[in-house]
Amino acid sequence: MVEAVRAALNALAAAAPSWLAPLISGQWCERYDQRADSYRLPKGEQARVEHAAVVGQDG
Repeated sequence: MVEAVRAALNALAAAAPSWLAPLISGQWCERYDQRADSYRLPKGEQARVEHAAVVGQDG
């Protein structure tokens, strides 16, 4: 899911940057700056569940 959101944001940034800019936050840039396979998931079950919830809300 993380990679799908990242890819969608990159496509939107290329196609409609002025539309996307006011919708994203700095936290989004931190979360989706790198490919999902380039970083590790949070440690611990609760942290992973929370991370998945945030990514789901972003999507």
